[in-house]
Amino acid sequence: MTEKTVDVTDSVKAANVDDSEESETSDETNYRLLSKDDVKGKNRYVYFYGKDSVFSQHHKCEFEIDGIKLCCAEQYFMYMKADTFGDEIMKKAILESTQPVEMKRCGKKIKNYDPDEWGEKAVDVVKRGNAAKFSQNKDLRKELFATYPKILVEASPRDRRWGIGMSGKNEKAWDSKTWRGKNLLGYALTDVRDQLMRDEDLID
Repeated sequence: MTEKTVDVTDSVKAANVDDSEESETSDETNYRLLSKDDVKGKNRYVYFYGKDSVFSQHHKCEFEIDGIKLCCAEQYFMYMKADTFGDEIMKKAILESTQPVEMKRCGKKIKNYDPDEWGEKAVDVVKRGNAAKFSQNKDLRKELFATYPKILVEASPRDRRWGIGMSGKNEKAWDSKTWRGKNLLGYALTDVRDQLMRDEDLID
C-alpha cells in the first residue's frame, strides 16, 4: 500500500505540551480557509466527537504503516509514543491491544517519557497516521473530503489540547475565539484532508 505524507503547517506546530496538559486559549489565526466563500459562525466548522465518528482517533478501521498493521489511529499514535522513548514492552502491548482505551492506558505507562520531546512530534504523528488511515480506506476518505472547505473541530468537552474543551452545541463553540482548547486534532485532520485532495488534484 502507498502511504501518503502530509506536511506540518503553522496552524498546528504549537503542540509542545503533555497529552494531559490543558490550554486556556485557542485561535485559528494561522489557518487559511481555502474557500473564497463567506462562511461564518458554526457553518464554518464540522464538529465531531466520540469513537463512532470516522474522524475520531478511536474509530476502528484497518490500515498499514511501514508494514505494521493497525486498527485505529490511536494505536499508531501510542505505538509511536512508545517507540520514541524506546519502551519495547509498551510497544508490544499497544500493538497487541484491540481497544483504543487500553492503548491510551498503555501510553500513560511509557518509561522515560519526556513531554517536551513528544510535544515536538505529536502532531506530525497524528498527521501521518491519519494520512494513512484515510488514503487506504475509500469510504472514510469520501467522508473526509465531504467536509471541504470547512474546518474540522473535535468538540470534546474534556480535551483542551486536541479538542476545544466544549460541545459543538455550545454557542461558544461557533467562534474559535471563545474555544477553551486548541483543537489540534481538528486542525491536523483539516490539513490531512487538504493535502490528500491536492494529491488527487481536487483543489489547488
